[in-house]
Amino acid sequence: MKSNEIIKVVFIVDGLNLFHSVVNTLGLQNSLIDIEKLCKTIILKNEEIKSIDYFTSYFKGDSHTAILQRKLIRKNSNSKIINLNFGLLRPRSIICKYCFN
Repeated sequence: MKSNEIIKVVFIVDGLNLFHSVVNTLGLQNSLIDIEKLCKTIILKNEEIKSIDYFTSYFKGDSHTAILQRKLIRKNSNSKIINLNFGLLRPRSIICKYCFN
């Protein structure tokens, strides 16, 4: 490979984990991140983003968190290199391993 050759990079993003990580680290008010801009800060000088495959599911309901998550998806849906892939959240029970509630 030549040293000046551009390498195409594909990002595969777990949208739900990214959203929760940003919320837990930076707070809910900072959850509307620009996914393309974030990925551009990660690539090297000889790399170019081919695509960003963003996998997520919509939060149910109209909670503040659900509304912000939908805004995040809408904000990033305008990018030509982001491919949004939607799945379904499966209901699950979370049981505390200490008190069994």
